[in-house]
Amino acid sequence: MSKANIWALLKQKGFSDNAAAAIMGNMEAESNCISYRLQGDFGTGYQKSLQYTQQVDNGSISRYDFTRKGPGGGGYGLCQWTYYSRKEGLYDWHASSKRSIGDEALQVDWLWGELHQGEYSSVLTTLNGNGTISEMSDAFVLKFERPADQSVSACARRAALGMEIYRQFAGKSTAVNSEDEGEAEETVSAPFYRDATDNWPPRTIQRGMTGFDVAVLRRILTALGYDCYVKPETFDERLRVMTMAYQGENGLDTDGIAGPMTWRSLGVST
Repeated sequence: MSKANIWALLKQKGFSDNAAAAIMGNMEAESNCISYRLQGDFGTGYQKSLQYTQQVDNGSISRYDFTRKGPGGGGYGLCQWTYYSRKEGLYDWHASSKRSIGDEALQVDWLWGELHQGEYSSVLTTLNGNGTISEMSDAFVLKFERPADQSVSACARRAALGMEIYRQFAGKSTAVNSEDEGEAEETVSAPFYRDATDNWPPRTIQRGMTGFDVAVLRRILTALGYDCYVKPETFDERLRVMTMAYQGENGLDTDGIAGPMTWRSLGVST
């Protein structure tokens, strides 16, 4: 299982590169794109999650217990499904298809089915449109995921994760890792699990630096009305000037450097 496999599954559903990246950016934020991930499991190798998944598969954890008594807050899978009725749907899909509840393809199928329900039709419309990764990601997080933290900075982080997914996979052919699927011309390799996103929590950043945290700063400031969106992952002169403008308007030292105080002012923990 890998991010490359999830990308291929989403592309098979007909999603554009932007839409697949936006969806996977949210999956990355929710579960690190681990389909058997149990909420609250941060252990090496996710052994607790693996054991839990096996117990659901073999019936020692019942449908009721899976849907109503999930440990660690109850979230499970790529999208960390939590609300009992949504987990009932996932469980029933697993039972009827006789696949592991932690199977990537099963969960992408369930996601596809949910998006075609009336409640989420507006999300699907956005994903099928011509919007940016940020616009699609915001729709997915605010109308589909609906996490506790829906702040500008949280949405910006998810959009930036989507941009990183896009950088890795857009325009590349991938093959689904399944005996039932044909081979594609090129298979993109990706790590099974990345322990932490590069440069997150964010560093103290300034002009000349590049990276994920730079993209997040630019996305947040742009969302707040500062005109600085040029090169997403480059701290250029425009971003420095807009950082100074934000600092000056919020009682911070106007040095154009995004350090801990600036990040905290933006609602981001360092």
